[in-house]
Amino acid sequence: MWCDGARTTAYGKRLPLGTGGATGYHGHMNWLIIILIIVSAGFVLFSLIRGLVYFVRASDAVHEGGHEGTGPSAMHLMQNKMMFARVKWQAITVVLLIVLGFIASSR
Repeated sequence: MWCDGARTTAYGKRLPLGTGGATGYHGHMNWLIIILIIVSAGFVLFSLIRGLVYFVRASDAVHEGGHEGTGPSAMHLMQNKMMFARVKWQAITVVLLIVLGFIASSR
């Protein structure tokens, strides 16, 4: 086994550096897309948790009689805003996954 970073084929033939694996343009693009997928999935989770927190607060306020008047409360509006943020970040994550699939299949 060599420690110089060279890759080998299944038959033990050495490949030149920079060939095979996650190297070159596609390799760096893959890592960038993977990092963006992780970040956008994190935003999905953040939006989901915040939306659930606002949902619980709004439900508690309604049960305690804290909401007077007509129309949605500030908590309901924030819950709705977080739902749209979650859907937006889910769509971005799905698009990034599709792009990663196209890049991986074009090799």
